[in-house]
Amino acid sequence: MLMSGIAYGVRDWRILQLVLSSPVLFLGVFYWILPESARWLMTQGRQEEAHQEVRRAARVNGREVPEALLDKVSYTVITIILTSSRLSSLSS
Repeated sequence: MLMSGIAYGVRDWRILQLVLSSPVLFLGVFYWILPESARWLMTQGRQEEAHQEVRRAARVNGREVPEALLDKVSYTVITIILTSSRLSSLSS
């Protein structure tokens, strides 16, 4: 409904194409602005970056994250990754 209303108002198809695709271009900027997920960083083996993201999120929320908790999460994620890789090698 919204696109048809815009198309009714913008008669030239080239300008219509520009108007309808501009939100996608605007949202593409967020790729460089938004940080990576701490969970994704952990599964990729980038623990230090994940810890930094968790600390930054805690600082924004006015909290503190104990180092013991970060170490525990790192150990748990590494254990899960190793276990899943062993299971996948056994099934093949």
